[in-house]
Amino acid sequence: MIGARVKIERQRLGISQSKLAEKSQTTQSTINRMENGFLSHVKLGVVNRVAYALGVSIDSLARVKINVNGHAFTQDEKRFLMTFKGLSNGKQKQVKQIVDWLSNS
Repeated sequence: MIGARVKIERQRLGISQSKLAEKSQTTQSTINRMENGFLSHVKLGVVNRVAYALGVSIDSLARVKINVNGHAFTQDEKRFLMTFKGLSNGKQKQVKQIVDWLSNS
């Protein structure tokens, strides 16, 4: 998932794997491995440098959007919505009141 986001961000910037490797002080082979899902061989420090070179956070690389009924959600958002859906009507109402209160704060 992170690798796919690295590729998307790299392509958005219009730079090659080699250029990203140079900017993140790693090798083109490492960038290739990341983009192709072989992250178990890539250290967290390298992922951090790649994210910095792309101008994004590691968190943003890890957030994959899931399309549900035409709306894009992160994994965390989907998990929240599924939990919300499982609540009783009374608890859903309480959550809605909290969200309204937070929105107006």
